[in-house]
Amino acid sequence: MKTELFKKINVLDLGIGPVAGLASMILADFGASVLCIEKPGGDPFRKMGSSPVWMRGKESIALNLSSKKGKQELALLLKNTDVVISARNPKQQQKLGIGFHALQKINPNIIYCTISAFGEKGKYANYPGYESIVSAIAGRMQTLSSITKRKGPSYSIVPVASHAAAFNSVSGIVSALIVREKTHIGQLVQINLLKSLMLYDFHELFLNQLSKKNKHLYGPNGEFGTIDKMPALSYQPFLTKDNQWIQTGNLVDRLFKAFAKEMNLDEELIEQSNQAFFHKDFLIIKEKLRKIILIEGRKKTANYWLKKFIKNGNIAAEIYLNTKESMKQKDIVKNKNIISYPDPILGKIKQVGFFANFSNLKPSIKNPAPQINEHHESTLANFKASKSRSKTPLSNNKAPLESYTIIEIASVIAAPLASSMLADLGARVIKIEPPNGDPFRSYRDEIPITKVNVGKESIAIDLKTKNGKKIMHQLLKNADILIHNNRPGVAERLGFDYKSIKKINKNIIFTWVNAYGSKGDSANRPGAHPIAGAVLGGALKQAGQSIHDKKIDYNKLNIDQVSDIARQIHAANEPSPDPNTSVVAATAMILGLYNKEVNKQGQNIEVNMLGANSYAQIHEFYNYKGRQKAIKLDDELLGTSPFNMLYKTKNNTWVLLKITNLNEWKKCCDIIKNIYSHSKISYKDYGNNAKARINLEIFFKKYEANKLEKIFIDKSIACVKADGEKFGDFIIDNQHAKLNQLVSPITTKWGTLSRHSPVINFSKSKNIITSPMQCGEHTKAILKELGYEKKDVNNLIKEKVVSAK
Repeated sequence: MKTELFKKINVLDLGIGPVAGLASMILADFGASVLCIEKPGGDPFRKMGSSPVWMRGKESIALNLSSKKGKQELALLLKNTDVVISARNPKQQQKLGIGFHALQKINPNIIYCTISAFGEKGKYANYPGYESIVSAIAGRMQTLSSITKRKGPSYSIVPVASHAAAFNSVSGIVSALIVREKTHIGQLVQINLLKSLMLYDFHELFLNQLSKKNKHLYGPNGEFGTIDKMPALSYQPFLTKDNQWIQTGNLVDRLFKAFAKEMNLDEELIEQSNQAFFHKDFLIIKEKLRKIILIEGRKKTANYWLKKFIKNGNIAAEIYLNTKESMKQKDIVKNKNIISYPDPILGKIKQVGFFANFSNLKPSIKNPAPQINEHHESTLANFKASKSRSKTPLSNNKAPLESYTIIEIASVIAAPLASSMLADLGARVIKIEPPNGDPFRSYRDEIPITKVNVGKESIAIDLKTKNGKKIMHQLLKNADILIHNNRPGVAERLGFDYKSIKKINKNIIFTWVNAYGSKGDSANRPGAHPIAGAVLGGALKQAGQSIHDKKIDYNKLNIDQVSDIARQIHAANEPSPDPNTSVVAATAMILGLYNKEVNKQGQNIEVNMLGANSYAQIHEFYNYKGRQKAIKLDDELLGTSPFNMLYKTKNNTWVLLKITNLNEWKKCCDIIKNIYSHSKISYKDYGNNAKARINLEIFFKKYEANKLEKIFIDKSIACVKADGEKFGDFIIDNQHAKLNQLVSPITTKWGTLSRHSPVINFSKSKNIITSPMQCGEHTKAILKELGYEKKDVNNLIKEKVVSAK
């Protein structure tokens, strides 16, 4: 029977803006009663065109939390509240008296989730909490600098940190609810955008440290440290006859061979490129093959190539779409990643569907986005009438998910990163990998896989053998979750499909992470992160307006110029679709665990990459009559307007300026005129993009970035240095990062290194910080745990059923 998972949960959303808004929207979708506490006049972020989406399913009351009456009404509501979400910096929380410790005195059992930009302490704790400010300071905009040929940072337009922070908030809240079910203890859950951004770093932190150990191998010009600005051939985008771009995603060898055959690539050159991978000839051979792909691609239309690739069945490829086009993509529509819901003012709104499919949960949109203060009287009465949930607390010194076991049969990033996030929350994760290991282990000296392998045990099994299947089934018999990301048919052939496993373990939470979803025409097709990036529109957006709007006359370009635009598109289509999917899958599994705890049910869960990444595009992935125009990034990748832009400053440094309203602009103008009296900047320039940009450029060139940041931040205007440390350097070396303990030491094959710390923190539940494992490192220990004698284990190794480190 399908249930409304959070039907008995009351949530107060004290946050402002879309991060808290998205988190509470997800709780509302799954049955929670969510009340938005807005200031008189409403949440200032309601002006965003996407606000009717992330406000859906909630109620609204307006309270002046600075007044005595507002505080009294809040206290009444708190007495019967389960969850509080607050998206303000520490200074703002303290000023309003709505911090965790203040509210816990009223209700000791609340789960209080605080969402900040930079964490609770340090230099940046009270800086303006915009994602772009976090990205500029932490070096993400430096990471994206390879997209354009100009020097300096590139503006990051896809709000990946906000996406991750929203889902991390739900994961943290529900994990805390699981703890409360067992112990009756409320607690603080801490989420911030900076930590959430760490989920997207697979190289920089480790290379920062490894280059100090061995510069020859891991330094900027080293064998594993070099970042090739040109796409890997397996991910090469190409232009078609009808001037459309196709993205490929064939990292796995058999997929690339299928692609190579269809594109008439020289087999001898491919063989030579494999042999020459770490030698000087590699780049020469690689460019020969790239040129063949680009020349062949131009001979036929996009539909021709796509039909050919689909017919082959083993080639991952998709046409690049913008976000508006993606909303009509057949697989997105058929898998209900987009749904329509009526709004009494705006009419029918097309918007993101529910973030995952659950066999035993019943999500729904209870009502459209509320009007400001629409529910003041009725909701106050509702909350007052609720029955108190206060119970005697029990002791708790465990991690929130410490009693659960996850079996992972997955490779590369999307699913493995999700299970590693649950390992950080205490779950025991056992990875079943083939005897020769997850294919991702062979990539770049295991640097990126190290991130997704932390906290796990490895047992290496040949699942094609009878005894291998037997061992797998023994593990699954007592497991709580199975997560896999294999294509349709693989699980059935190897005996770990839902129907088979449910016979062994009726309460299993079966989680399948796939590319397209199970319902569309592409269900059986392979996929990879650049495919989702191409389909959902984020990559075209990040590449700049001319590419996004298809304003380039490609017929006038030679092959080298086309190759360079392919490079730009590929660099814009960064690996973020994988972590975007991981945070969604992690949240889905935790909801499954909470349902198992309260309703004693297993679950069949499906997460698809297109649906997960539609959430990362939530501020564009919607439509209704009269919706706002899409926000676009200029061709230089400097920003979206003069009021949200990177500016070059004195001595070739850079700042990011973010102005969100007229009052901020007036304050900005006053600051500028106070420093530079000759400036022609004017209040009237607000909305006059051309004039404002000219005057701002003239001003910023006269002063250094560090000085400008201090002056503007002291006056509460968001203007920060944007070309400081790179992300990996910032995370490990910056004093703010150290105060917030963004990294933790672990043991690796290279010796002691620092890994990214867990992204969710609790006041009364601990995190588990452990090292990555080698392939088959725990095979013998796990088999012994299952009851196998030493001689039986040795026979299994001899028969190549298992392998052991």
